[in-house]
Amino acid sequence: MICPSPHADPAASRIATDDGSVAGSSGEQYEARLIDLPTIDSQTPDAIGAITVLEAPPFEIKRIYWIHGAGAGEMRGHHAHRTLCQILVAVSGAFEIKAVTDTEEIRFTLDTPRRGLLLGPGLWRTICALKENSVLMVAASATFNEADYIRDFDAFLDFRKDLREMRRNIGGIDQR
Repeated sequence: MICPSPHADPAASRIATDDGSVAGSSGEQYEARLIDLPTIDSQTPDAIGAITVLEAPPFEIKRIYWIHGAGAGEMRGHHAHRTLCQILVAVSGAFEIKAVTDTEEIRFTLDTPRRGLLLGPGLWRTICALKENSVLMVAASATFNEADYIRDFDAFLDFRKDLREMRRNIGGIDQR
């Protein structure tokens, strides 16, 4: 299933590669990358299943929640965060995550609990369930704070512009 794209020029749309590293056509680096999660498969006949661990994330986890009960093709998200970092894991089923900048859209497919998606702040995100009854777990760097959300796409574009200008003024340490 291909989920509709509400933003960004389709010509600028990209699908993340297996290494998860994403660089925009303008050379910007985005904090949106796939991460492999350590998994221990059953080693004995009496053990069942596998254990996958989210270990030593690049931020302290302050909140964990999960999205469930969505039908195939149903979408959530449609917002950005000013400072929040997240790791998203499809613990069951499959999701397409779109991370949008002011110039590009990067698509990630999460369809195994053995891989997560690290999303940093300043990216517009849209989440689409690809299968009925999929479950997406999200580990976040902060508790819920409405002031951290940018829910209007035009306001998000202004935020990105201001962020780029601020970084340019302090020496271009990070062009995200």
